[in-house]
Amino acid sequence: MTWDVGRPYEIDPFTLDLRTPIGRLDDWIDPDDLAIWPFPFIFSTAHPVFDPVTRQDFYTVQYAGLSENALNLIHFHSSNETQDEMESHLRKLDEHENSEMPENGLELVTSIFRNLGRDVRRTLDHLKESVENIVDALEHRTGATDKINDLLKRRPPVETDGDFYGIRKDDSTYIIRWNGTQEVLKWKVEYQDGEEVKALKIEQTIHQMGLSADYIVLIDTAFKLNFDGVFYNPAWLAKKIRQWFGKPQLSYTKLYIIRRKDLTEEVSTVVAKHLIIPRETGHYLVNYDNPNGQITINVAHMCGSDSAEWLREFDKPVLPLDLDGYNGTLAGGPTDINYAGRYVIDVEEAVVIKGDRVSGPQTWGLALYTAAGSFAAMWDQAAPRSIDDLYWIAWGCTNLQTEFVANLYADYPHRTVPFAEVLKLASDPENNPEARPSLFRVKTKPDTDLQIAPDFYSFPVKHTVNSPQFIPRAGGTGGSTDGYIVCIVVSDQPTAGISTGDEIWVFKADDLHAGPICKLAHPDLNFGFTLHTAWMPKIQSIDAAQLNNIIPVREDFANRVADKSETIKNLFEEIYKNFEST
Repeated sequence: MTWDVGRPYEIDPFTLDLRTPIGRLDDWIDPDDLAIWPFPFIFSTAHPVFDPVTRQDFYTVQYAGLSENALNLIHFHSSNETQDEMESHLRKLDEHENSEMPENGLELVTSIFRNLGRDVRRTLDHLKESVENIVDALEHRTGATDKINDLLKRRPPVETDGDFYGIRKDDSTYIIRWNGTQEVLKWKVEYQDGEEVKALKIEQTIHQMGLSADYIVLIDTAFKLNFDGVFYNPAWLAKKIRQWFGKPQLSYTKLYIIRRKDLTEEVSTVVAKHLIIPRETGHYLVNYDNPNGQITINVAHMCGSDSAEWLREFDKPVLPLDLDGYNGTLAGGPTDINYAGRYVIDVEEAVVIKGDRVSGPQTWGLALYTAAGSFAAMWDQAAPRSIDDLYWIAWGCTNLQTEFVANLYADYPHRTVPFAEVLKLASDPENNPEARPSLFRVKTKPDTDLQIAPDFYSFPVKHTVNSPQFIPRAGGTGGSTDGYIVCIVVSDQPTAGISTGDEIWVFKADDLHAGPICKLAHPDLNFGFTLHTAWMPKIQSIDAAQLNNIIPVREDFANRVADKSETIKNLFEEIYKNFEST
């Protein structure tokens, strides 16, 4: 069980009981690093990798994540010169502007910091003072966004290694390997940049990892983590902070490729190969075979898209649309057409030998994928050595476009479709199938042209699709199209006594255009928001012989709780009871 901001955990697939984390807390963090809360910030990947052929070597990753943005904010406000300049700009603005700020704005911000824990206040006193000064200036004058943006763009770079304003912060990136025991191995990742070797620092996230027979692939993926995302209430403060610190995704993809043979117990650091390809990347899959030191990677180029932004109560739509009730949902679809891409890379030379991209009416809002053999090891079949067919769902060119996101990508450097045309498509989903969600197949077999298969399916208006999963046909050949695609489909069109509108649709993998061959529904079926899924032919508990490899919860959190208040200690005693035998 994984996600982007926490340790991966092993669960029992039969009972769904939590079994053990992958590695102890002290394996993931410096025990003295931000030891303020019992549950520390841990940035990892939602898609760790496992060798499906050797059935050994589970790899995940740890990196700094949000800290660079946070420390840049602290560094900016700690500069007397830029702070004084900013306040000067704020106070000089014309007095007729409306601040949209309550009269007790300063009191509200002060209360936010007053209610923080004592240790937090001690390390962030300089930030508290600066925010009070900013709010004080804003209460007298507004319209400051442009001036503040100018200052932020000119803020000096910050080095975050070591002790910084009382916060110990290691912003390095680490590869972690686990083999089912309590112990993990960990390597700091550097990369070759020309003649220079640099520490790998992630600007956005490592949402996904890739693995081949000889290599591990890391990508700085287009799922940003911005400091402004931390602020939600009060709305007036969240709006200002997003205006100042909001930024688009990177418009290119940074790849880092690590030789698996370099990950030995004799070293603590590994050097990755590094290259950049145009256009941002979200999800991707790597072929297992890497002949002649060449890897093949299939990617989703989420051009001008931003799954990290969500609708807030102060957002304004670009198209005529009542946003009431949409608060908290994803902030719109793509502002440009998306591409499915395939790249063959010579690892040692760190160059793309061959690159292909395809797009079409189906590729608006590329989202989630599935392929045959994704879980082959689970049903004792040989894992595929390459991806011959890749199935994608796309969320379409939706009308949930906000002014904020549109402005973020107004100058998108790889634009293919003018934004006015994007809005035209999004405004009429009845007559524009590309504006609706779709399910389609990309032919990715090596040594053939990359192409979108003609048998795609466009979902009806007011339906959304998630969680595609390939399930092989019983008694089939095991081929890349010999099976079924199962999706979760949600609509606002219930059928009394039969369906809530939340359903499971089943497609034949080799004939998507025919539509679902089966729809599963129930009057009590009510989904939450789902993303990736997994299929197994049978469910069974973990071998009891592995129980000695479980990391005890009490032992794991002992160092984090020892110096906390009696209230927290008593709370954890109650927590421990749920994980200890009576």
